[in-house]
Formats: sequence, structure tokens, C-alpha cells
Amino acid sequence: MDEALSQDGDATMKTTSILLMLVCGVILSTFGHAMNHQTGPTIQELESHLKSISDPADEIRVRELLGDRYYQVMKFKEALSQYNMIIELDPDNEIIYFKKAEILKQFLDTASVKEAIAAYQHSYQLGFNHPLLFYGLGGCYKRLTENRDTTPSDREKYVNLSRENFQRVLEMDPESYPAMGNLADLEYNQGNFDEAMALYKKMYVSNRNNPVLLTRMGHTYIALGQPEEAIKLLRSATAIIASRKGTGDLHFKAVLLTMELDVKMYLAEAYIALGNIDPAIEELRRVLEITKVNINEDYSIPLDAYHRQAKEILNVIEKQQ
Repeated sequence: MDEALSQDGDATMKTTSILLMLVCGVILSTFGHAMNHQTGPTIQELESHLKSISDPADEIRVRELLGDRYYQVMKFKEALSQYNMIIELDPDNEIIYFKKAEILKQFLDTASVKEAIAAYQHSYQLGFNHPLLFYGLGGCYKRLTENRDTTPSDREKYVNLSRENFQRVLEMDPESYPAMGNLADLEYNQGNFDEAMALYKKMYVSNRNNPVLLTRMGHTYIALGQPEEAIKLLRSATAIIASRKGTGDLHFKAVLLTMELDVKMYLAEAYIALGNIDPAIEELRRVLEITKVNINEDYSIPLDAYHRQAKEILNVIEKQQ
């Protein structure tokens, strides 16, 4: 097996993979399209139909559709249950192993990300050699690099495995902006800000109105000591996000909410770097308002973490004034 497909290590995932899947606002392939766009029978209709099925092939087909429907409404445990039942009926189904991995990476625990890696690997062993598989692996290893408890040697190993998988995606699909964006994020997280910005700028040529990209570039400009440039891009991202509110399904709304919170946190950081404390306070207070309003929504994103971080920064500012 390729080293880039090897499984190892222990970590705690800190974030969801919603942005991982949608870095450029598009799903990567027909597999993602099938899992994220609801057409055909409803969940209730499929569950009812299952009761009258006797043919295993029909059962597999219906359970796959049902798993996909559950995924669309972010009922990941229910989707995983359907895919596991399919594997019992058809243990050599490489597509189902891939979909199982896509579900597992939604969970926020170390065991799930390791199980996702194993499922991706098994799908590959069964013959699924697709950019999405390497993209998923790259994302899982990238998450392992983000755990604060990961040892330096393990973090270096995960960085290399993540980088190798994203680079393999780009070898197969040179215009894969999601892979390029995640590779840039990986470089940013390692402190390679110039390398990250070079990748972001390459994407920017044909993605000037992508709020995720604008947000990432803005954050990188802060790291490079250019807060003025950061504020320009982050304000543009804010306008685009505002224009898209109220549209899309639950996945899309979660993406917009995450982006909005990121933008406000980064704007506050940029204003603080410039010594403009009042607008920084305004952005941080808005984060508190947004997280409080949405705390009961089933978005599967760490709203409490945003709330806590904004409050901590505000407390520091108040002590210094």
C-alpha cells in the first residue's frame, strides 16, 4: 500500500469537514452531487419500501438511497447505519466504503477519523482510485495535524501524509481548487505563510468572489503583517456572505454561518493589529450575538468555541483599557 494511504496516530478532530468539502463552494464530483442534492423518493417512502423488499440487490439499492438522504439532512449516524448494512450484504462494494468514510469524517472524535481513514483505504484496495478518495484522506490527516496533543514527530508525519494525498489529487485533477485550498490551509497551519499565499493567489485568479477563499487570504495577510490588505478582502467576503443568507440547504447555511464567524474573528484580529480597538470590539460583540442566536440550531459546528474565544479576547481588551 502507498505510504500516503497509511493509517497511524491518535488525535482529536477540532472542526467539522463542511468547509473541507466546500472550500470552493462546489462539490467535487458526481458522488458528492448524489449525496448532497435530494431528488427522488423521500426518507419515509424509502423506509416504507424497505419493508416489502426481498431481493438483496434491491435492498442494497434502496439502502444506499436512504443513506444518501440521511446524509443530506445531516443525520450522519442514520446514514452510517444504512451503509454498514449494505457492507454486510456486499462486503466488496468500494463505493459504499467510500461513502462510509465520508460520513465518518463528519464526527468529532479521534476514533471516527481513524475509522474514516481505514474505510478510505479499504475502498482504494477494492479498486476505487478517484481524486475524491485522496482528497478525503488528505483532509483526515490534516485534521490529525491540528490536535494540540499530537507529538511533533506524529504531526510531521501527518503533515506529510496530508500533503501527499492533496498533491495526488492535483496530479489527477490540476484544477481541483478544493485540494489546492486545503493544501494552502495545511501550509498556513505549518507557518509557511508565503507558500500558502502563493496557492491562494493561484486560486484567486478565477475565484475572486469566493468568500471562503477571500477569508483564507485575509487571514494569511494578517499573518504576513499586512492587516490593511486583510481588511479589504474580509470586507468583500462579508458582503458576499450577506448576499447569500437565507438560501440553500442546511449544509450551505452551516457553511455561511461558519464563514461569517471566521470573517468577524479575523476582522477583529486585523483591527487589533492596527490599533483600532473600537471596530475590533464591535466585530467580537457581533460574534457573541450570532452564536447566541444560533446555539440551538443543528449545524454541527462548534459555536461554543467561537463564543468562548470572542469573549476571552473581549475580556483581555477590557482589562487593558
